[in-house]
Amino acid sequence: MLADRRIGQIVDRITSLRPSLVALDGNLSASTLSTLLTHCASLEIPTVFEPTSLPKSKRVLDYLGSAEGAAVDVVTPNLLELRGIHAAADERGLFESAAWWKTVDSLGLGEDWRSAVERWARRSGAGEWVINEGGQ
Repeated sequence: MLADRRIGQIVDRITSLRPSLVALDGNLSASTLSTLLTHCASLEIPTVFEPTSLPKSKRVLDYLGSAEGAAVDVVTPNLLELRGIHAAADERGLFESAAWWKTVDSLGLGEDWRSAVERWARRSGAGEWVINEGGQ
């Protein structure tokens, strides 16, 4: 993969340009993704992860609330990818983990956010799954 071979140049470019946001996608290797997320975190640059597919979407769980410094700030899955992320989190037992809920709590999402998600779910057709299962 081109990004793997040019990782040094990409890191240098991020350092010199100091963008306000870096967007990454699921086509990057785990090594490249980790390097870029860690580097962005060290520069306090927010990151966005676009999963690109159901199998690749689950990789984001390795970077949510990561203690190693490689963390994703925003994830942009479609409904299928969101269901896959939810299922993978459930399979990993994350919903029973205190560390998971500490990460969720750190987002500072209150009742206004929950209400907005519920309104969106009803309008978009995502409906009951997002409201009931996605909100566990």
